[in-house]
Amino acid sequence: MRTLPGAIATALAIAALATEARPASAAPPVRRCAPITWSGVAALFDRWNASLAGHDASRVAANYAPDALLLPAYASTPRAGREAIRDYYAALLPLAPHARVVQRTIKVRCNVALDVGVMSMHLTDSGGVESTVATQYSFVYEFRDGRWVVAHDHASVIQREDPVPAAAAAAAPAQ
Repeated sequence: MRTLPGAIATALAIAALATEARPASAAPPVRRCAPITWSGVAALFDRWNASLAGHDASRVAANYAPDALLLPAYASTPRAGREAIRDYYAALLPLAPHARVVQRTIKVRCNVALDVGVMSMHLTDSGGVESTVATQYSFVYEFRDGRWVVAHDHASVIQREDPVPAAAAAAAPAQ
């Protein structure tokens, strides 16, 4: 399992690449930073999670920027743009997904916020069989047109425990 600080660095790099380039001779734009707190970022996740419960793919997709990128846990194809993201959730919503954050790290920058961690995703199939899947996630939020939206969403199913602590313990000299 990738360490959270490494995942945060990756998400920050993605957010930096997503900013618009401008000619070196252009004057820097006046930048106003939208205020948001740690709990405000956590509330953005809650807003997304509540939209899942509404079983309306358009409502879920409305959380995303028009040019957002989704790297979903339950599909091998990235989804670029709000329409492709809506289509992904239209296929997922029949499983009644609901997430619960297990562990998270939140970082706030000027008009960018990161929420990176582990969540448990609860799903129910058409036969009523429930399952819970441990998932690593990262949301990169950007403040655009007066509101916070998801610019990048990446989730991956945790297949196994992190082998690094076990390997480090095995390599440690006996005392």
